[in-house]
Amino acid sequence: MFNFKGMILVTVLVAVAAGTGCTTHSELRKEFMVDVVNGDYSAAEAKLLEMGGKKEIDFFVDTCDMAMVLSRAGRFQEANDYLQKADDKIKEYFTENVSDVLAAIGWNESTAKYKGEEFERNMVDLLHAMNFLSMGDYEAARIEAQQANTKLADFVELLRRNNVTTGFVSDPFAYFMTGLAFEAAAAKEGGEQRFNLLDQARLAYTKALQDYQGVGGRYGVEIPAGLPADVERIKAEVCNPQDMPASGTCKEGPSATEIIVVTGVGQIPHKESLKWIQSDGQDNIVVTYPEFFPSPTAVEGAKVVMGGTDYVTSTVYDMGKVAVEVNKERLDQLKDKAIARAMAKYVAKKAARAAMNAGNNYGGSGGGWAALIGGIVSASIQIAEAVEKADTRSWMSLPNRYTMARIPVEPGIHKFNVDFTNAGGMTVSTIPVEANVEPNSKTFVVLYSMDRPGVAMTRKFGPGMEVEVPPPAAAQGEAPAETQM
Repeated sequence: MFNFKGMILVTVLVAVAAGTGCTTHSELRKEFMVDVVNGDYSAAEAKLLEMGGKKEIDFFVDTCDMAMVLSRAGRFQEANDYLQKADDKIKEYFTENVSDVLAAIGWNESTAKYKGEEFERNMVDLLHAMNFLSMGDYEAARIEAQQANTKLADFVELLRRNNVTTGFVSDPFAYFMTGLAFEAAAAKEGGEQRFNLLDQARLAYTKALQDYQGVGGRYGVEIPAGLPADVERIKAEVCNPQDMPASGTCKEGPSATEIIVVTGVGQIPHKESLKWIQSDGQDNIVVTYPEFFPSPTAVEGAKVVMGGTDYVTSTVYDMGKVAVEVNKERLDQLKDKAIARAMAKYVAKKAARAAMNAGNNYGGSGGGWAALIGGIVSASIQIAEAVEKADTRSWMSLPNRYTMARIPVEPGIHKFNVDFTNAGGMTVSTIPVEANVEPNSKTFVVLYSMDRPGVAMTRKFGPGMEVEVPPPAAAQGEAPAETQM
């Protein structure tokens, strides 16, 4: 005889198990990250084209990863096209009526649209800015860098409305990048315009120093080694009687001719799903939550080898520390909200168990159905809890840290190497560079570490340089499309 009741039970349990599994996308992204870490950007792009953007809920993270892969490959304008799509999506997400802060940040919502961590959303603008610096468009770089803290302030207000506080109220790296962009733009100008731009650089560097001391200190982010000197140097060039350098001496003459090398080193920490379980001996209260863990890579630092001199780069932004510490801060405050959700499941289990017991005691067909439905609900919830995972999506292709070296040079084309080094200072991989620098100007070189040993293709930066980049991956799929499901 056909067991209709059994069919209902099996159908419901299978549906619950299928509905709570959400690891496929993360596993695919781990495979793609092997290519990224090794510097095989054509292969990484091909994998993203194959898997990226298949679901609307993953559009933001897949789009950001594509932008980073293209940036790493030196295809800066293409990368910015993707970053603009990600930026448009951020605006869409946070103009919606978001009343639940857990939904707003996507915390423990692996079936919802991923909206990014604060530092990830900031990096949409900051990566955009770095790409513009690499292309010599300093005005566009300044605009992008300034947008980061404007958007962050809006999100801090959203958290406040939901009774959540955060110490990450401004991003010091964004102010630092703003100062770099203003200073580079000033070097191209003369007269009053130059001094106006330098004064804006002074304000940005001063604010960056304040935030590295305040916000950065809270999360273990150190002040860039050269930033205090940058503040004093710009003050001397501006020579404002109300804000003179500590030396009290003004500096006359044009801006220094420099190559500014920015390196993305290592791999950003990755999220793992953890569980907190409390039992009453019969039923469990289960809370899942994401936590950042280190992503081991061979590269720990970088140096510029130019003209027989080694220039070791120094850290200007430790995103890994920000990711870990802000997440810890958030977990402490959102734990109660997450437990409230878990309690709802716990209460439902208790009600289902009561219905099942009452049905068994009642007997007859009505009691049998009550017991069956109670059993289905109870078992379904337990299966859901067993397979449930917190949202572990993240912008995986970001570096762990950004480092920088400012190198005074004579005008002209300079050939040098950027060596990526391990914890012992030994070279792991090398990227040769050719950079053209015009008199009294700045040329930015932005590169990313590779764990794969060997020498990569030469990269070219600066005015008039023919930029050589790896060819795009063969079209194996369409670019992330927000309408695909």
